[in-house]
Amino acid sequence: MVTKTWNYKNLKINFNGAAITALNGDASITADAEEWSFIEGEDFVERSLVDNHLCTVTLPMMVTSPQIDIFAIAKIADKQTGAGPFPFSMVRTDGNYKLFGTATVMSIGKPVKSKVGQARNVTLKIVMQAEYEGA
Repeated sequence: MVTKTWNYKNLKINFNGAAITALNGDASITADAEEWSFIEGEDFVERSLVDNHLCTVTLPMMVTSPQIDIFAIAKIADKQTGAGPFPFSMVRTDGNYKLFGTATVMSIGKPVKSKVGQARNVTLKIVMQAEYEGA
């Protein structure tokens, strides 16, 4: 029996040249569409490759993180000058997941007044140029 180890430190996230490290929780990736669509007829089933290149990445950032400014500056520059989309990658350095593409900052969660710091979710829309999910 083989034992393998998951270490979150081996998942490297990069946005516009900056390493993103100040997460307050789990980053998530959600495909915007299924890879295949199906239509069931009377006599057979037809399937079509959707070839989806879009996903949504949610990064729960530490409320005190100066890295939030990286996303805020990019969002402002994109709105004012069309500077985006920005380079993005998420790579598992010890394993079998790689995502490369360009990112648009969709939203940055507002701070919440509470006794304990709440995550501020940064939501990115990614146009995937390459994704390797592993075998």
